[in-house]
Amino acid sequence: MPSAYTITRMTEEPLFENGKAASKILVEFKVGTDGPFFERFPKEGFNGGLVQTRLTQFAAELQRLRT
Repeated sequence: MPSAYTITRMTEEPLFENGKAASKILVEFKVGTDGPFFERFPKEGFNGGLVQTRLTQFAAELQRLRT
């Protein structure tokens, strides 16, 4: 079973994409004692389910690398 992840910080990042102002949500997290790791998500449509899915997949992949 993959180690649990812990979100340590979430911040909004202003940036430019294709010459237009945009924002992303930067999620900083740890998997067990490993990390910090970062994932970026579009601000538009940001939701907890998306974050949970992506971080769970990341934690599972990290566990596979160790076995």
